[in-house]
Amino acid sequence: MLALAGYWAAKAQPENIAALEAQLARSSDPVESIRLLEQLTDAVLPAGLKRAETYTAQALRLAGENESELVDATAFLIAGKTYVQKSILDSASLFLDRALAGFERINEPDRAAEALYWKGYIAANKREFSEASRQYFRAIEKWEQSGQQLELAKVYRGLADMFAMQDDYHKAMQYCQEAMPDEPST
Repeated sequence: MLALAGYWAAKAQPENIAALEAQLARSSDPVESIRLLEQLTDAVLPAGLKRAETYTAQALRLAGENESELVDATAFLIAGKTYVQKSILDSASLFLDRALAGFERINEPDRAAEALYWKGYIAANKREFSEASRQYFRAIEKWEQSGQQLELAKVYRGLADMFAMQDDYHKAMQYCQEAMPDEPST
């Protein structure tokens, strides 16, 4: 769990944000630009909501100016994550549906899994627990295939939180343990 804490603490460093913004200003490639906008949005959320809204608007504008399904789907994912942080869950869900459909069309299972994770997060926060479980387990299936351990830990943490919301602390603890990395062998 400490590894996760270190990751999140490092990602929002002002020098990292400035470097990403400088790269974005130099970029003329829409795919690189959307990737940078996503990194910037992820780096400032949830504390930097106003900045995230600016990056989201740029991403959606970029999607409208290009004919790349990857750019479109990523812009919708960025918007979905931003709207989750704004607690506008119905709009977030619509953006995430579009992101998921786009990523599935272009065979980007890891990106589709991220949209599924956020759809699960929304459902859990709306107390729609069976839908949340369904989305979380779809995300797990995709991320297990590609071995995305950090992302899997995030989903297991979401499941743990969901079961804690239902006062099922036994299952919550099980999923907390799933989120923990295995001890290194000596």
